[in-house]
Amino acid sequence: MKRLFAQYPNVLSIVLAILLFAVALGLSTIFNKGVVKQYFPYAAPILLFVATWFMYKGEGKTLKTIGLNFNLRNLLFLPLGILIGAFAFFGAKCLRTLLVGETFELSVSIDYSTILYAFYFILPQVATEELLFRGYLFKKRLKFLVWS
Repeated sequence: MKRLFAQYPNVLSIVLAILLFAVALGLSTIFNKGVVKQYFPYAAPILLFVATWFMYKGEGKTLKTIGLNFNLRNLLFLPLGILIGAFAFFGAKCLRTLLVGETFELSVSIDYSTILYAFYFILPQVATEELLFRGYLFKKRLKFLVWS
């Protein structure tokens, strides 16, 4: 086994990462049922975060490699990201209204609890996507393609 790791380190680490991520997603489907999913939809991002941390820890690296650097400067970009996302959503809604004929209704009242509830459920989905598609496997795939 050591000989295989020495000969093909990137391929074996990619296979291990795929297995860990499959286990993480499988466990999250077991945890995210009923009341738990309604109040805590963060099982998949947490398990993927742990799997990603484990893979980087095995290489002697930190999660800063993929941009997970929780400092104040980076957290201050969160409102800007939310604002950009809101404008993108608004632009897409306007285009669908013009091109497809969907209805576009504006309300004078704002239901903040609905907005916060939507963020509560959208953020774990975004975190899962980022960890899967821009995380460990993405970096390893790029390294594998460069060395091939």
